[in-house]
Amino acid sequence: MTNEHDAATVQGRPIVYIRPVAVADLPDDIRQQAKGIETLYAIGSETGEQLALVRDRKLAFAVARQHDMTPVSVHCGWGGAPEGAPYTSPANPTPRRANG
Repeated sequence: MTNEHDAATVQGRPIVYIRPVAVADLPDDIRQQAKGIETLYAIGSETGEQLALVRDRKLAFAVARQHDMTPVSVHCGWGGAPEGAPYTSPANPTPRRANG
């Protein structure tokens, strides 16, 4: 028998989802820190919880692997969800609010 956590692991390492996020859609304090950057990359858990924001996709994958996680891409096509829009992950299609 498997449980929800087992489904979101590869070789005992949790899967995390890497997705692009438009800086313009982030809170003011984060936009100020991201001077000159239009897109950041979110590292999210299988439940949709945002674990980190980093400056590029390659770094997001490196950070995930350094923390013993298995990163996979989430292709949004539109560069990220607008602020407050529901966020879903492939493992958890139930919408959750991006900021809460």
